[in-house]
Amino acid sequence: MAGQSEISGTCDICNAASPSLPVIAECPAVKTFAHFVTIYAPRARIWNVLSDLPRWPERMASIDTLQRQGDAALEVGSRIRIKQAGLPQVSWTITAWKPGKSFTWQSRVIGLSATARHRIVDAQSACQLELRLQLEGWLAPLISVLVGRSVRRHLAIEGAAVKQASEASRPA
Repeated sequence: MAGQSEISGTCDICNAASPSLPVIAECPAVKTFAHFVTIYAPRARIWNVLSDLPRWPERMASIDTLQRQGDAALEVGSRIRIKQAGLPQVSWTITAWKPGKSFTWQSRVIGLSATARHRIVDAQSACQLELRLQLEGWLAPLISVLVGRSVRRHLAIEGAAVKQASEASRPA
């Protein structure tokens, strides 16, 4: 089953929400891209694939390079530098790490904050992977127009790669 994408969001300032209209119409300072994939594998197996960051470049065609800064276990505060096709290299800091469930990382530059959330949700006979990128700040509308197509494509590629690896993996 192919993944589904949505463009929506809410504004922390005006609390506007619109699942059907781009957020730019409601609040120009926030833009959210989301992609959902149904995966027929146990949550633990999906988490093992999703959290295996060193293998992302070999599994995901959208990731050129991924470098962890430091050798410690991944946790809140860990830093990762990622280069994706057609995008500049970005340094991310993990802001939430919930083993088996989700992780969130954030990148900031002047005028823009990007927050990426990776979450596994249990469904009836499968799990759903939610990949979400939220851009906030005065540069969000411009950046979302410039890289929106690439962001949507990368989220779809990443979701499909996690699905393929998770469904192909055998229980340990």
